[in-house]
Amino acid sequence: MNDSATPGRLSRRVLAERAAPSLLDLAPGLMRVCRTVEQRLAAHGPWTAGDPGRSIAIEQGAIEQFLQQVMRARGQGFPAVCSFTATGGGDPLLVAADLEPTPAGALASVWFPMPEREPAGGWLALLHDVAEGFGAHHAHLEADDLLMRYQGRRATERARAATPPELRAYIPDPPAFVDGMNLDLLVPQEYDRRQVPAGVWWINYWDRAQIATLGEGRVRGAGWAQVVEAAEGALLLTTTDEPLDLANRAHVERLRLLIDNLGLLDAQRHARYESSG
Repeated sequence: MNDSATPGRLSRRVLAERAAPSLLDLAPGLMRVCRTVEQRLAAHGPWTAGDPGRSIAIEQGAIEQFLQQVMRARGQGFPAVCSFTATGGGDPLLVAADLEPTPAGALASVWFPMPEREPAGGWLALLHDVAEGFGAHHAHLEADDLLMRYQGRRATERARAATPPELRAYIPDPPAFVDGMNLDLLVPQEYDRRQVPAGVWWINYWDRAQIATLGEGRVRGAGWAQVVEAAEGALLLTTTDEPLDLANRAHVERLRLLIDNLGLLDAQRHARYESSG
């Protein structure tokens, strides 16, 4: 597999995570994320919620009512999408959220596609506002090509281990990359990502707990292009000055240096859930 696709053709998204006992707890944060989308990305209402979409006001009470409907539907065994779509001002923009149970407690995520044009105030400001508005412990600008680089090999190993021996030959080999550089990490389901990041992305937001797990001095001195202080000990960490491009060998070398300097793979292994092996 050659991962030198044109960056504009990649699937890229803004993603933030936080601990939350239920979807209902996300209402204030989702309201703030949607308002950030309006302000930074000029994605204007009217807004709809769910699929099929129903008109909704981006206010905490209305969002709480919608989340209660999603929870009731799921409790009755019906699929229900937790999403909000800005339908005005050009192409619709969808903001999605969900809750994932983990052995360390439920993690909530919110994500939306990265626009091709730079948001008002820049990418750093967008990620900062999303992370702090959502109450996130972690946020980043994610791209599918890097996701595959980090998790492809380990995902293949896990799939083969869970498959009867006579069927393992039918599972494709992990992708091979033209630069030959190893960026392999664990898959996020194996460890407590409340404590350890899932990877190093172009722009990252790590809270105090994640920084403490890796070591503050180690994080600050890892070799970032930019380190920006955020509230309550969190940091915004930029890998490269320009958008990360895996077709650029220097960018891949920077990623490998950061991962090695952070000891990220070892930290993920230390934070493994007991059941993950």
